[in-house]
Amino acid sequence: MDAFWQNVVVLVLVLGACAYIARAIWKVFAGRKAGCASGCSTCPAASASPTQQATPSGFVPVDELLGPRSH
Repeated sequence: MDAFWQNVVVLVLVLGACAYIARAIWKVFAGRKAGCASGCSTCPAASASPTQQATPSGFVPVDELLGPRSH
């Protein structure tokens, strides 16, 4: 493989990495908006209790991990 093709391969890899980083940054700044624009009364999240909203499924609350504390 001569130097020209090596440079082409490196250029393609670097451009791919730059595109990946640019896409990740774009997703951070142009992510989903907070609301659904249908009003809070029709939102499924509004009908959930505060405990359900604060604890995603699969997570154990910290109080249960630490056990009873004696102060």
